[in-house]
Amino acid sequence: MLLFFAFSASFYCFFWSEYTYFDDGSESLVIGRLLESEKTGILSYGGFTGRLVPDDSPAFLESNNSINQYQLFLNDKKSFSDYRYITYNSQSGGQALLYSSIDKISPFSNEINLNIFRGINAILSAFVFLLFLSWCSRNYSFFNTFLTGLLLFLSPWIATFAHNLWWALWAFYLPFLCMLLLLERRHSGKAVSQNKIFLLLYASMFFKCIFNGMEYITTTLTAVFVPIVYYFVLEKKSFKDFFVFSLKAGMISILAVFSEILIIILQLKVLKGTFKAGLDHIIISYNKRTSDVVINDWTSSISNNEYIQLIIKYLAGDAFSWSEQKIRFCYIIFLVFLSSIVLLFLKNKKRETYKPLVFSTIFSVFTALSWILIFKQHSFIHTHLNFIVWYMPFLLFGFLSISVCISTLGEKILTIFKNKQ
Repeated sequence: MLLFFAFSASFYCFFWSEYTYFDDGSESLVIGRLLESEKTGILSYGGFTGRLVPDDSPAFLESNNSINQYQLFLNDKKSFSDYRYITYNSQSGGQALLYSSIDKISPFSNEINLNIFRGINAILSAFVFLLFLSWCSRNYSFFNTFLTGLLLFLSPWIATFAHNLWWALWAFYLPFLCMLLLLERRHSGKAVSQNKIFLLLYASMFFKCIFNGMEYITTTLTAVFVPIVYYFVLEKKSFKDFFVFSLKAGMISILAVFSEILIIILQLKVLKGTFKAGLDHIIISYNKRTSDVVINDWTSSISNNEYIQLIIKYLAGDAFSWSEQKIRFCYIIFLVFLSSIVLLFLKNKKRETYKPLVFSTIFSVFTALSWILIFKQHSFIHTHLNFIVWYMPFLLFGFLSISVCISTLGEKILTIFKNKQ
């Protein structure tokens, strides 16, 4: 309930002024799809998201067009006669199609419907984090679970993304949670075949792609391997077993991604008439997001050390922000690695049980770096967004590592104190 409250209500408005209007430019693509679904049908224009713009307006990405989508949607006497629909072709738009379907059958006003959509998004986002915390509670102490949940609850990045209809934050965690919970079930002695694991992995990755496309796709793909590292270290499996299982999981995940690409190509064929147009769009979109940064015909002067500058940029951002009080990601990440080192080398009878958490936490940092460094153009331009990759799922495990380190050191200090008495 606390997570749902944070994701859906105005709790963060008191601490972070951007919460209410966070990335409304992207969210307006969903609102535009709702408008066009009312006008011409849910699957018109291939089902793509987009915006209604005035006939005499050539600019699709102008900020006032984003605002207009909300004004049009909330205006019961709206008229579409002077507007045309311009699509955004880089994702299937499953989240918008879901909300459009609900909007079609809902007896409520558009204003109430918009709140219902935000509520659905908040509930689903809260649920995926609740699943992770449930896993924490089964494998670690109540204190560890509580502190991890508290840090997630206080994160403005998670709250703002969970509030936004475009991002469908919950979908990013489906493949990761699928692998985590299935491997936990198998570790506990339940009969879970590899075929079942890979089938559900394909389904979860496919649903992620349907609901928010290729957004942060490398992060979502590499996140699948974090639970694999955890349970293969815990079960002391051979490197060969780890490699073979990981290779299969990777191939299944990529197959699901290609399934989404095929759907986008089919949508673009409906929209533009040829398969080639769809394939060309995919290639151009990939090349654009991984290219050197060009802004207003100016190539950034970071070409010689761009990767170092990217890492510095994403370490310097604010992980927590309460009014004037801010805590940067570099401080939190330093604590995560310090906690991991302490757990790994602290002389404690439970040290062996901490190894899976330590190794999976350290490995999970690459899930964030995979997007930041590969999709460098996106990372340089979208610094108001991409900090969320630190939570997919690096800081989930990182917060858990910090809490386990605190409780372990607390127990050790208490033991030393008792022995002295």
